[in-house]
Amino acid sequence: MSVRTTTVVAALAAAALLPAAADAHVELVASAPQAGASIAVPKAARAVTATFSGQIRSGTIVVRNRSGVVVSTGAGGIDPRNVRRLKTMLKANRKPGRFTVTYTVVSADGHRESGRWAFSLR
Repeated sequence: MSVRTTTVVAALAAAALLPAAADAHVELVASAPQAGASIAVPKAARAVTATFSGQIRSGTIVVRNRSGVVVSTGAGGIDPRNVRRLKTMLKANRKPGRFTVTYTVVSADGHRESGRWAFSLR
């Protein structure tokens, strides 16, 4: 094999290993509460989570009521038990109403994703 052929073969072999890194963008794969859920206040968990398809480097998750007032504690962040999940807690004085969760994450490759979903407490 010539040096040029060897170089091309080596480059193709290296490229075959890159898809995992190149496709490191993440997508929301699960949320709790689920989008559109209606949950009785006494049974509602205080934790709000967003789980993604891959590891996230950083992120925030915030819950607001219909008036736009933040009802979660702080900006939330990566769940220490799962590097694919953002987690925040609702304040203890939960009341019935519609809530919107907004999140922003940075995936392992530096790509930023943002989104939102809503749920209700009754």
